[in-house]
Amino acid sequence: MFSRLCLLTVLILPGVFAHAQQAQGDTQPIFEVPQADVYARYRYIDNTSGVVTSDDLQYRFTGRLKLNSRKTGTYAGSRIETGSSIASSWSNSGIGKSPAEWVLNVKTLFVGQRVSKKAEVEIGSMDFEYGAGTEALYADQDSYTEGYRLRIHDLEGKFLPSKVVMHFGYVGDFNKVNTFGRMHRLGEINYVQIVAEKKLAKWMTASAEFDRLRGLNLIRSAGKMTLPDSWLVNDLRIETVARLNDSATAGWALQLVKTKNRLGSFNPGIYYSHLPTGVYRVGTAQALVNGDMYGTGKRIGVTAKRQVTKAFDVSALITRKLESEPGFRWRAQIVGRYQLASVFKWLP
Repeated sequence: MFSRLCLLTVLILPGVFAHAQQAQGDTQPIFEVPQADVYARYRYIDNTSGVVTSDDLQYRFTGRLKLNSRKTGTYAGSRIETGSSIASSWSNSGIGKSPAEWVLNVKTLFVGQRVSKKAEVEIGSMDFEYGAGTEALYADQDSYTEGYRLRIHDLEGKFLPSKVVMHFGYVGDFNKVNTFGRMHRLGEINYVQIVAEKKLAKWMTASAEFDRLRGLNLIRSAGKMTLPDSWLVNDLRIETVARLNDSATAGWALQLVKTKNRLGSFNPGIYYSHLPTGVYRVGTAQALVNGDMYGTGKRIGVTAKRQVTKAFDVSALITRKLESEPGFRWRAQIVGRYQLASVFKWLP
């Protein structure tokens, strides 16, 4: 009944706001390729028992497609990607410990309708909405959720949030990477998300969020700040998550990055994250998988990134778990990325 009500809301809203719909104009492309990135990385991982679990050269492709209707404000989007796990979009090249693999899946597929200049509704398989937070304490950026979403943005007013997002959907099917194996979940609701984000100043954005996930009540908050160029740190982000019921617990993460001046050309950074395993646990299973480079428990890491050309960058990571609980201990990787999206700018 609840899922039907959500669907009915999505179908009715365009009509309710139709009077506010403005012409999109001929400047909007009919077909877009917002992202077309190819990657290569070397990754090393060992666990708390000292066993090396990854020592491999891997590759990745991430492509995002978007189709727009200029007259009606309707659009459709999709993410096509390598990787056979919800928490990873990488595939093994065969060089290293793991055998070669070739996997390419349609991981998200959704339809949206702009119902005004400041609002749109979406239905289908989509990326998660993060507010000012990250995958450190929330869903891995490679993952997905099915459902119905209302996004209201560019709001003005001293006491109003800049953006509000409401999502009603399903989180699960971690072993079904292809979206066509998950679309039937549009008839089920086990996840409700309400996010409010506010640009408090030119240099600071904050968000607060309530989630209801498989019976868990969760509160998330995050803030990201851009600090003066002369400071040792230019980008700062802090975020928290709290489980309010059934063995209440909480976690937090802090990220600091230097992005300006000579040292900033390498974007050196450091982070600390602490996500107790119990935050997202329902019974013996995890109801949500956070970013795989963070994992659960207490962890510290250092990062760096160099923009070699406008389209090519290289990044590196070394991270260490600070506990002896089961899980990965050391993780190190170096990643090269080439962005191809500009090649498709000629599309109509």
